[in-house]
Amino acid sequence: MKRRGKGDAAARREGSTRDTRFLFDACALDRLLDDGEAAGELAERRDLRLLVAPVVAEQLAATPDAARRAELLALAEELFARVAAPTPEPGRPAGDAADLAIMEAARAAKAVLVTDDRKLLEIASRAEAKAMAWREFRRRVVLGRASRDK
Repeated sequence: MKRRGKGDAAARREGSTRDTRFLFDACALDRLLDDGEAAGELAERRDLRLLVAPVVAEQLAATPDAARRAELLALAEELFARVAAPTPEPGRPAGDAADLAIMEAARAAKAVLVTDDRKLLEIASRAEAKAMAWREFRRRVVLGRASRDK
Protein backbone atom coordinates (compact mmCIF):
# COMPACT_ATOMS: atom_id res chain seq x y z
CA MET A 1 0.00 0.00 0.00
CA LYS A 2 1.10 3.55 -0.71
CA ARG A 3 1.96 5.59 2.36
CA ARG A 4 -0.14 8.72 2.54
CA GLY A 5 1.83 11.15 3.51
CA LYS A 6 -22.59 25.11 15.96
CA GLY A 7 -24.88 27.53 15.15
CA ASP A 8 -27.75 27.60 12.66
CA ALA A 9 -29.25 24.70 10.71
CA ALA A 10 -26.89 25.12 7.75
CA ALA A 11 -23.87 24.97 10.03
CA ARG A 12 -25.29 21.88 11.73
CA ARG A 13 -25.96 20.25 8.39
CA GLU A 14 -22.59 21.06 6.83
CA GLY A 15 -20.39 21.08 9.89
CA SER A 16 -18.10 23.99 10.66
CA THR A 17 -14.42 24.66 10.32
CA ARG A 18 -14.19 24.29 14.12
CA ASP A 19 -15.30 20.67 14.00
CA THR A 20 -12.47 18.22 14.59
CA ARG A 21 -14.24 14.84 14.54
CA PHE A 22 -15.29 13.40 11.19
CA LEU A 23 -16.89 10.03 10.54
CA PHE A 24 -16.46 8.80 6.97
CA ASP A 25 -18.76 6.47 5.12
CA ALA A 26 -17.45 3.99 2.53
CA CYS A 27 -17.91 6.25 -0.50
CA ALA A 28 -15.98 9.11 1.18
CA LEU A 29 -13.17 6.69 2.02
CA ASP A 30 -13.22 5.60 -1.61
CA ARG A 31 -12.79 9.26 -2.70
CA LEU A 32 -9.97 9.72 -0.22
CA LEU A 33 -8.12 6.69 -1.57
CA ASP A 34 -8.17 8.29 -5.04
CA ASP A 35 -6.95 11.65 -3.72
CA GLY A 36 -3.28 11.36 -2.77
CA GLU A 37 -3.01 15.06 -1.93
CA ALA A 38 -5.86 14.93 0.59
CA ALA A 39 -4.70 11.60 2.03
CA GLY A 40 -1.20 12.96 2.51
CA GLU A 41 -2.51 16.09 4.19
CA LEU A 42 -4.79 14.11 6.51
CA ALA A 43 -1.97 11.75 7.46
CA GLU A 44 -0.10 14.78 8.84
CA ARG A 45 -3.03 16.33 10.67
CA ARG A 46 -3.01 15.95 14.43
CA ASP A 47 -5.92 18.33 15.02
CA LEU A 48 -8.52 16.01 13.44
CA ARG A 49 -10.03 12.75 14.62
CA LEU A 50 -11.04 10.59 11.64
CA LEU A 51 -13.53 7.84 12.41
CA VAL A 52 -15.28 4.87 10.80
CA ALA A 53 -18.24 2.87 12.06
CA PRO A 54 -18.28 -0.95 12.07
CA VAL A 55 -20.82 -1.00 9.22
CA VAL A 56 -18.42 1.05 7.09
CA ALA A 57 -15.60 -1.40 7.80
CA GLU A 58 -17.95 -4.20 6.73
CA GLN A 59 -18.79 -2.35 3.52
CA LEU A 60 -15.09 -1.86 2.76
CA ALA A 61 -14.43 -5.55 3.41
CA ALA A 62 -17.14 -6.38 0.85
CA THR A 63 -15.45 -4.41 -1.95
CA PRO A 64 -15.43 -6.83 -4.92
CA ASP A 65 -12.01 -5.88 -6.32
CA ALA A 66 -9.41 -7.55 -4.08
CA ALA A 67 -6.66 -4.98 -4.69
CA ARG A 68 -9.02 -2.04 -4.09
CA ARG A 69 -10.42 -3.75 -0.98
CA ALA A 70 -6.91 -4.19 0.43
CA GLU A 71 -6.05 -0.52 -0.19
CA LEU A 72 -9.31 0.71 1.36
CA LEU A 73 -8.88 -1.45 4.45
CA ALA A 74 -5.25 -0.36 4.82
CA LEU A 75 -6.25 3.31 4.51
CA ALA A 76 -8.97 2.85 7.13
CA GLU A 77 -6.49 1.14 9.44
CA GLU A 78 -3.82 3.78 8.92
CA LEU A 79 -5.82 6.99 9.29
CA PHE A 80 -9.09 6.13 11.04
CA ALA A 81 -10.19 5.05 14.50
CA ARG A 82 -13.22 2.78 14.82
CA VAL A 83 -16.19 3.86 16.86
CA ALA A 84 -19.12 1.91 18.21
CA ALA A 85 -22.43 2.18 16.44
CA PRO A 86 -25.96 1.71 17.73
CA THR A 87 -27.72 -1.49 16.73
CA PRO A 88 -29.81 -0.93 13.58
CA GLU A 89 -33.56 -0.94 13.98
CA PRO A 90 -35.09 -4.32 13.14
CA GLY A 91 -37.33 -4.56 10.10
CA ARG A 92 -35.63 -1.83 8.06
CA PRO A 93 -34.27 -2.60 4.60
CA ALA A 94 -30.53 -3.36 4.74
CA GLY A 95 -29.50 -0.17 2.93
CA ASP A 96 -31.61 2.05 5.17
CA ALA A 97 -30.34 0.27 8.28
CA ALA A 98 -26.73 0.78 7.18
CA ASP A 99 -27.29 4.47 6.41
CA LEU A 100 -29.02 5.03 9.74
CA ALA A 101 -26.28 3.13 11.61
CA ILE A 102 -23.64 5.34 9.98
CA MET A 103 -25.53 8.53 10.79
CA GLU A 104 -26.21 7.44 14.38
CA ALA A 105 -22.57 6.44 14.84
CA ALA A 106 -21.56 9.94 13.75
CA ARG A 107 -24.06 11.48 16.20
CA ALA A 108 -22.92 9.23 19.06
CA ALA A 109 -19.29 10.14 18.34
CA LYS A 110 -20.21 13.84 18.10
CA ALA A 111 -18.69 13.82 14.62
CA VAL A 112 -19.58 15.35 11.29
CA LEU A 113 -20.58 12.69 8.79
CA VAL A 114 -18.58 12.85 5.55
CA THR A 115 -20.30 11.16 2.61
CA ASP A 116 -20.99 11.43 -1.10
CA ASP A 117 -24.20 9.46 -0.75
CA ARG A 118 -26.98 11.95 -1.59
CA LYS A 119 -29.60 9.82 0.15
CA LEU A 120 -27.52 9.73 3.34
CA LEU A 121 -26.97 13.51 3.15
CA GLU A 122 -30.76 13.95 2.86
CA ILE A 123 -31.39 11.63 5.82
CA ALA A 124 -28.86 13.56 7.90
CA SER A 125 -30.40 16.88 6.88
CA ARG A 126 -33.89 15.74 7.88
CA ALA A 127 -32.50 14.50 11.20
CA GLU A 128 -30.60 17.78 11.70
CA ALA A 129 -27.35 15.84 11.99
CA LYS A 130 -24.04 17.38 10.98
CA ALA A 131 -22.98 16.10 7.56
CA MET A 132 -21.04 17.24 4.53
CA ALA A 133 -20.14 15.93 1.13
CA TRP A 134 -16.58 14.75 0.43
CA ARG A 135 -15.89 17.70 -1.91
CA GLU A 136 -16.92 20.18 0.80
CA PHE A 137 -14.79 18.38 3.41
CA ARG A 138 -11.82 18.43 1.06
CA ARG A 139 -12.25 22.11 0.22
CA ARG A 140 -13.00 23.44 3.70
CA VAL A 141 -11.18 21.10 6.07
CA VAL A 142 -8.28 19.63 4.13
CA LEU A 143 -7.32 22.33 1.66
CA GLY A 144 -8.61 25.21 3.78
CA ARG A 145 -6.14 24.31 6.49
CA ALA A 146 -3.31 23.66 4.04
CA SER A 147 -3.69 27.12 2.48
CA ARG A 148 -3.79 28.79 5.95
CA ASP A 149 -0.55 27.01 6.94
CA LYS A 150 1.41 28.42 3.97
